[in-house]
Amino acid sequence: MESELEKLHHACKEWGFFQLKNHRVSSSLMEKVKAEIQEFFNLPMEEKRKFWQQPGQIEGFGQAFVVYI
Repeated sequence: MESELEKLHHACKEWGFFQLKNHRVSSSLMEKVKAEIQEFFNLPMEEKRKFWQQPGQIEGFGQAFVVYI
């Protein structure tokens, strides 16, 4: 049987996210985080590219399924 840690790893690696329930994080903190995320995505692409996902890495801005033509 797959451990919880293995499930978390799989979700992060294959899907890029996971949902955590019953976490006790305050609504106000979640709203602040969402506002910061929105601020990042509102930046010009030139600024976001500073955080671009590097080849072979799983962290960074972008997605693992980018196809360059």
